[in-house]
Amino acid sequence: MLRERIGSHGVFIILTIGAILLSLAPCFAAEPAQKTESAEDVLAKLSSYSPAIPGAEVKALLAALAHESPELQTRLVAVLDQKNYRLNDQLLGMLAQIYFQAPGAQRKASKAEELARKELLKEFEVQLFLQQKEVDKAQLKKALADIFAIKQERNKLRLVELESEVDQFKKTIADRDKNKNAIIDRKLGTLLDSDPLAW
Repeated sequence: MLRERIGSHGVFIILTIGAILLSLAPCFAAEPAQKTESAEDVLAKLSSYSPAIPGAEVKALLAALAHESPELQTRLVAVLDQKNYRLNDQLLGMLAQIYFQAPGAQRKASKAEELARKELLKEFEVQLFLQQKEVDKAQLKKALADIFAIKQERNKLRLVELESEVDQFKKTIADRDKNKNAIIDRKLGTLLDSDPLAW
């Protein structure tokens, strides 16, 4: 018999090992498959972030932000999950301004439009920083410095546009001076025109 061959002490060891293996069995069992959310569940969750903004629109905004900055998207979702509807509407509204009001795919965004979009995105980033329990002043200061730099670039671009407008205006004044008599005669003709059908 087995007991005679290995002795009572050996049987005890075998039984102990068996008990240990049985106790560990649940650890090696296959984990139950996690329930996957249906498209309807996802849409319902997104719709719960804001009563004013449809879930499909929230989904599009989150996808656009994730494409540009996954880190910002993660931070935004953490804020949205707090269900502060007033804040959620403000943040999602900023995103809509950034992505939905951008120039269409038919044409490339102008330099001014691209800078305005970058500034809005940085302003959005600042708003997310301010929602953290402990605001990282270094990160916030860097974001503000980026916004300042973008504003300066936009101001320089606007200055170039204004200088171009001034140059064009000066040219128009010079042309009118050269053609003063012709302009006056044309106006005189319209005032003295006796054609009853004339405007």
